[in-house]
Amino acid sequence: MKYCSNCGEKTGGKAKFCGYCGYNIASSEEGKGTTEFVIASSSKRLLNLLVDYTVGALGGGFLVGLLLATIGLVSGNETDEFWTFVGCIVILAYYVSFEVIWGKSLGKMVTKTRVLMQDGSKPTLKAIIIRSLSRFIPFDAFSFFGNKPVGWHDSISKTVVVED
Repeated sequence: MKYCSNCGEKTGGKAKFCGYCGYNIASSEEGKGTTEFVIASSSKRLLNLLVDYTVGALGGGFLVGLLLATIGLVSGNETDEFWTFVGCIVILAYYVSFEVIWGKSLGKMVTKTRVLMQDGSKPTLKAIIIRSLSRFIPFDAFSFFGNKPVGWHDSISKTVVVED
């Protein structure tokens, strides 16, 4: 079993990043000749969130609402719960589609960051779905503020956000 030399937590056998603190394990191992990745800062993660929720959630929600109204599927008497459900579906579809196709959301395109698996590989569809669903955990958006810029949705899905 390997341990992170930064925080001492156990890491997976092939992991290039610590799932707890985000430390780049691969770059700290001598003689490995691996590509060095830099974990995205908390400020970049916050900007990602703001761009994604402004453009992706609000913009996507507006377009979905407009489409539903245009084709007659909504009457204006829907409950708040209905629109909350629609919003969750829009956010889930936004993150899954962008991160599966490009490995980054619009926010990550702006900040020049991307999502990788902890072993440095391209994220799998399963990991992106888990990552996207994990965003609905209350206060997840604030989980990367602290001494480690790794959010709960990162550690649960075994992904990291790195500089491009």
